[in-house]
Amino acid sequence: MIEGERDAADPAGQGLAHHPAVVSSSLDSYAFISAWVEHANRDRLIDWRFGVPRLREALRLFTAPDPIDELHMRGPNKTGKTYTKAAFISACLQKRDSLDGVPIPKWDGPVKGLQLVLDYPQQLLSVKPAYEMALAGWPHKVRNNGDYLHSIKVMPVGGNERSSVDWSVIYFLTQKNRDTGRGARADIVDF
Repeated sequence: MIEGERDAADPAGQGLAHHPAVVSSSLDSYAFISAWVEHANRDRLIDWRFGVPRLREALRLFTAPDPIDELHMRGPNKTGKTYTKAAFISACLQKRDSLDGVPIPKWDGPVKGLQLVLDYPQQLLSVKPAYEMALAGWPHKVRNNGDYLHSIKVMPVGGNERSSVDWSVIYFLTQKNRDTGRGARADIVDF
C-alpha cells in the first residue's frame, strides 16, 4: 500500500487490532483459553499422561483379566515415580473410570488410602508436592499436622462438593515410628 492511502478494510487507518471483528475474536479466544486453564487447574488428571510408558503398563495390571494385588515400583530418583503414584492413587480416591486410558480399580463406598513415607523431609520435599500437583483445584480437604500432611479427603467424581461425608480419604504416616500403620486398614497403600 502506498503511504497516505487508506485500506478498504481499515478506512479509519487504526490498524486491524482495533477492528471490531478482531477485538471480538480476541476476547472470545481469551475467554476460551481462560475457561480451559481454569478447567485444567481444577481437574489436572483429566488430561494427565504417564511420563514413563512402563509405569502405565504396570499399573494396568491391577485391572487385567488376571489382576495383581501389589506392585513394587523401583527406579532412580527424579524419574516420576512419586508423581505417577500420587496421580494414580488420586484417581482411585476420585473413583475415576480411567487415568490416561488405564482402567482404575473399583471399590464400594469411599476409598481409604494409606501413604507411608520414610521420614518427614521426604514427605515435605516429594510426597506432599506430588499430591498437591495431582489434586490441584479438585475438591479436597487437607488436614495438616504442623507442616506435614495428616490426611486428605477427596471428592469422588460426581460427588457432593458441599458435604464430605462420602468422600474418599488418604492418611499419611511416617515410617520413622516402627509401629506406624500397625493394624491399619486401607483399600490402597503406597510406600
